[in-house]
Amino acid sequence: MKRSLMWCCALALSTCLAAPELEVAAAPLNLPTATGLAPGDLLISDFFNGWIKFDPSSNQLYSLPWPTLLGAPKNLAIDVDGSILFKGRLDSIDRLNPRTGTSAPLTPPASTPLLGVNFSMLPDGDLLLFQQTTSASRNGDVWTGGTDSVFARFDRASGTISPIPIPNQFVPRQVAIGVNGEVYVNEFFRGVQRIDLMTGEMSQYPQAQLGFTSLLGVSPNDDLITYNFVDGIVRFNPETNVNTTIKAGSLFGAAPLAVDEHGDIWVNDASDGLTLIDGSTGETSLLLPRTSFFSPQAMIVIPSNWTPPPVPEPTTLALAISAYGGLCLITLRSRRPGRAYTRSAP
Repeated sequence: MKRSLMWCCALALSTCLAAPELEVAAAPLNLPTATGLAPGDLLISDFFNGWIKFDPSSNQLYSLPWPTLLGAPKNLAIDVDGSILFKGRLDSIDRLNPRTGTSAPLTPPASTPLLGVNFSMLPDGDLLLFQQTTSASRNGDVWTGGTDSVFARFDRASGTISPIPIPNQFVPRQVAIGVNGEVYVNEFFRGVQRIDLMTGEMSQYPQAQLGFTSLLGVSPNDDLITYNFVDGIVRFNPETNVNTTIKAGSLFGAAPLAVDEHGDIWVNDASDGLTLIDGSTGETSLLLPRTSFFSPQAMIVIPSNWTPPPVPEPTTLALAISAYGGLCLITLRSRRPGRAYTRSAP
């Protein structure tokens, strides 16, 4: 009974920490404003300061002129067109144009609630949706998870969401996507697993400590990068089953973390500050000392080949009376060299 209560409390605490947070009044940092993003920047969703970025060339934080959202997004990803995907309002996944700062929700089926659901992006642009259950219990040797656990694929072309075959009592905590689309899941009861999205077949990461290993990401050469308090940050080669310690020891309050295209690890360590860890040598560089009212909730490094999406062309709709066709719709677009105003057919 005591053991059951301990595990239930651990799962409840994990769920609470993963739940969306509402924005609270605070004194944000007084930051200069950047004009936009550039390759190499660290994009940060901050609890107190909204959208900000860290420029590693100047070691400077900048505010981004984008609308502040209710609560800081916990998920960030770069879409195939260069837009920023994020878990926005409590029940939506949004796409943001970094040129304009405007965002709009994606449109999965209305019958699929996204409250508390996280996502990872697959190489083809589809989204892997996952949510850990909010309840669990132990009955003898049998674990039972709650009924609200989600693990599904969102096909954005068709707008459909398809459940992925998973075993009973499956509680996904974190997901990382490999270079070639391999899917790694940090599952509460089984530890880190690699899962086949077609069959649901899983193979376990050999040294995962159940409930204590964090899944950080995947390096450019497809190595899995994990962290736990005992082993520190470890790189695992799935082809050879060999673990290599990148940095031994624990990180104090290390959240969030991001792995860039070079395999280096960016982390906000609560005891030191914003830190860069070399993925090959484990060498640590302090980028920004610990600062009050700096509380990143999610981070992502803008890759070197990133190109922002185009600015949508301003469009004005007007109704006019045609002597021949009656009421018609006229679409006016901004005039540019070599282009004229266009009129839709009556």
